[in-house]
Amino acid sequence: MSKFCQKFIILSGLLLLGLCVACKTPAPAPVVPEPEYVPASASAPLPPPPPPPPAPVGDPKFALAFDRIEAKSVGRVSLFYTLEAENPGAAAVPAEVTGWEVRLNGIQPAAAVLTAIPQGASVTDGRPARGARLEIPGEAARTFIFKLDLDLPAAINTPRANSNNFDEYSANLQVSLSSGNSETELRAAAAFPRIQEPEFTITSIAIMQGDLINTQFRVDLRVDNPNPFPVDLAAFGYELYGTGRFWAEGKERNVLEIPARDSAETRLFLVTNFIGMQRGLLDQVIAQGQVPYRFAGEALISTGIPLLPEFRMDFSRSGVSAVIK
Repeated sequence: MSKFCQKFIILSGLLLLGLCVACKTPAPAPVVPEPEYVPASASAPLPPPPPPPPAPVGDPKFALAFDRIEAKSVGRVSLFYTLEAENPGAAAVPAEVTGWEVRLNGIQPAAAVLTAIPQGASVTDGRPARGARLEIPGEAARTFIFKLDLDLPAAINTPRANSNNFDEYSANLQVSLSSGNSETELRAAAAFPRIQEPEFTITSIAIMQGDLINTQFRVDLRVDNPNPFPVDLAAFGYELYGTGRFWAEGKERNVLEIPARDSAETRLFLVTNFIGMQRGLLDQVIAQGQVPYRFAGEALISTGIPLLPEFRMDFSRSGVSAVIK
């Protein structure tokens, strides 16, 4: 065999051997590119958080407050109160007055009446407060009016005092309300001055001129003011009786001012006709130097106090007066 053939055979064997080795070697894995980095700011927005649960709706709220006072006389007043009601719920809520109580200077007054005044009505259209129903609209506030009529006692008896020597009244009102399943107790206090009637006293009667037909008198009148503030005797009409018989009458205006806890005096000039009487009656009065009298009438008193700027009072005073000739 020639050398050429030998080289060809050797070369072919080497080539065949290389192909066999290549077939047995596994192919390399494909290269997978890494994912591209994306910053958080460029990511999709997060869903909004769920809404908070709705807050529970509470019961209506009430507040009672003293508003003003109106005095009809020194012994009778009307106190006005406002009841503020607020309903946070969507539905209207009814409320009912189940009871009330008032204390005047710590004690229960002898006469007291509480009325509820409907919305927009006058004070004369009130109805008894106990059992009155109050409608409060949904998500709204409403104001209701109560009027308390009181007869004021001339004296206040308490465990610490038994006297009429006091200058101020203090009223404490308590109202009970029922609304749904809740009960509410409301309180309000009011203070106002005590006003007392002045007292009239005749200190002397002077005979200015006496004859059978007409007798002229001068009457000295003292007015005592028990109040801790001055008052004015703005006007008054009167009748004077002596020894049980009518003597004279008269009217006066802008009489005098009486200082606080003090007295003041004024003079009245009267003319009495004794034609229908025995002449001896006048002589007897002059001889005795005194006369039993009764002084009665109606007076207009000014106080200067806003709650009771003036009031009328009836008076009747009996006594014995000196007669000056």
